[in-house]
Amino acid sequence: MKSRLRILPPDPMSEWTEKLHGFLDPADDKPEHFAAIGRLITAFNGIDVILNMILRHQLGAETKIGRAIIGAMRTGDMLASIKRLAKVTGMDDERLAELEALHQDINGLKDIRDDLAHKVWAVRGNEMSFSNAHVSRYLHEADFEIYTIDELNELARYAPHLSERALNIFPGAVSRAGDYKFVPKENPARLRAASKGSRSR
Repeated sequence: MKSRLRILPPDPMSEWTEKLHGFLDPADDKPEHFAAIGRLITAFNGIDVILNMILRHQLGAETKIGRAIIGAMRTGDMLASIKRLAKVTGMDDERLAELEALHQDINGLKDIRDDLAHKVWAVRGNEMSFSNAHVSRYLHEADFEIYTIDELNELARYAPHLSERALNIFPGAVSRAGDYKFVPKENPARLRAASKGSRSR
């Protein structure tokens, strides 16, 4: 994807003091950019907590043993373990299909979260670009993505629904209000695209 935004030159030392470390020009330095990034990163953390609780529920171990086994596991490892345990414990095909779709969507959102958390960024108006061009093994294989503030805010607001979807598949993992009813929501367009081309496995 060819950038329409101003990004760092190939030699990082030429602008390393400020822009490589995320400090923007005064004209571009607006709270809403940082808020959108922080909102999505924080929202995704809640998904990790729910996955941890579901995996502990599947193991059926007391809390301290579950924590000792699962504590600090990464998102991808938890998802893979949840799927394996679901299969060996006889989860029906319909719920397995729901779990697979959820797995893809969480991985898609994780890819976006990782872009925000681990790549160098630049700004133009409502758009933000994120790239690993300075550290990728080959420059022609570098990742480069553009997100708008509105896209990131929409994704952050959708993150709790991914946790709800997970708990709808594993209702015994967490106690919820007696009148709770799961209501499906359509995935944001940016998440649908990310889920199809997810880099996480």
